[in-house]
This record gives sequence, C-alpha cells and structure tokens, in this order.
Amino acid sequence: MKKFIQLLAGVLIMTVITACSGEETEVAGYIEHVKINGVLLPAKLDTGADVCSVDAEIVRTYKDGKKTYVEFNLVTDDGDKVNFTVPRVRVARIRLRTGGIQERPVVMLNISVGNISHDVEVNLADRERFDYRVLLGRNFLKHGIVVDSSKQFIIAD
Repeated sequence: MKKFIQLLAGVLIMTVITACSGEETEVAGYIEHVKINGVLLPAKLDTGADVCSVDAEIVRTYKDGKKTYVEFNLVTDDGDKVNFTVPRVRVARIRLRTGGIQERPVVMLNISVGNISHDVEVNLADRERFDYRVLLGRNFLKHGIVVDSSKQFIIAD
C-alpha cells in the first residue's frame, strides 16, 4: 500500500508540474511503442538513463564542408533496415560497466510516444544484445512522460 501511495504521489506531482509548465502529460508503461523519425519500434523507458540510445548499424561517418554526417541503419523488429543520414551533433564518451570508455556518435532524431513528440539527442550504439533496441532517457521523458514501471504498452500506437 505504501508503494502505491508513493507512486500515486509521484504521478500527482508530475501532473501538477507539467500542468503548470503548459506541456501535455502522457502516462506510459516502462515498455512502449515509439516512433523514431516515423519508424515504429518497441522501447524501454528508462528514468535512470540521461540520454536516449538507439541500436544503429553505422554505415559511415563523413564530412561535408564544416558538418559531419552519420549514415546509419536502424534495424526494426522484422529485421528490415531503415537508412538515415543525419548531421552528427557531438560524440559522447560513455563509461561502460566493464570499466572502459566507448565513443558514440550523437544525432538529433524526432521521437514520439503517444501525443508527445520532440527532437532530442540520441546516441547511436550496438544494442543488439539488449532486449530493446531503443532506450528512452530523461532527455526525452522530461517533455511530459510519466513512467508507470508496473505497466507495459498502455499507450495506443
């Protein structure tokens, strides 16, 4: 009962904060279908992650004038590959659990969950060994997503 009251209080606080900010709020399960630049994929919503991460097969990185671009394939659950070429925003240095550091390209992608849609930074990584190819971090969730960790797929596509 105590956990339920804490969860309810958290949802209420987030609703009040979001209502005051004028942003729409969406209650989501910890696993939801999301659209990334229009491509529908299941994703894990992770309030412990700073930044979104997407499983990407990087084809190449190249410069065109002063901008650096990343061409990559997003692999769907059906095994289809959707090709993107977008400007690289920066390179993230990620500390691995194994103790090393991995550099990952970061790009801006449009992510939608229910009625919430924003362009956010996404690091491109090899997430093949994970259950979900997409991880939504706080940089997206802060735009009005309240995560109910006891539920999955509660938002209609």
